[in-house]
Amino acid sequence: MQSKLLLSLFLLVVLGIFQFTLSSNSTGAFMAGTQCGSCHGNSNDSVSVALFGLPDTFICGQTYNLTLSVVHPLAQKAGINLHCDAGTFIAGAGTQLNASQNEITHTAPVALSGNQATFAFQWKAPNTPDIVTFKGAGNAVNGDNLADAQDHWDLTQEMIEGMFATDVQDINPYVL
Repeated sequence: MQSKLLLSLFLLVVLGIFQFTLSSNSTGAFMAGTQCGSCHGNSNDSVSVALFGLPDTFICGQTYNLTLSVVHPLAQKAGINLHCDAGTFIAGAGTQLNASQNEITHTAPVALSGNQATFAFQWKAPNTPDIVTFKGAGNAVNGDNLADAQDHWDLTQEMIEGMFATDVQDINPYVL
């Protein structure tokens, strides 16, 4: 009797560990905005991912309020990952930073409301007027904590160029 109880307990622990290793990373993974596929099914056009708040041209050193939106007609929850190659992210509610990789992700899945979930944070532009590329991934999941075919994701990419706050004028002291 005691050996059956121990065997049952052992199997329960093994199944629990197995379930845990197959479950999704609900606290977000840092993947440089390139995919969600290792945890969330396949890329799918039913998911729409969009970055809002970027100007057409950024001002060097200025901070911008951004949101990354995930839209899906049937999903229950969503998560994000966004990477940029210059500037600095500032985490907002429900987001976390991986400063060494210049990326931001969700801290927990967000429930979709009206088929959409949004994640708000800030981005401080770099001090040089380079072209900055943002690569984002958003997942839309059914919320069962399993990496299965019910979960979908898609990507977005934005590029913007910067400028200094004031243009430098050519001054010719010889012209009157």
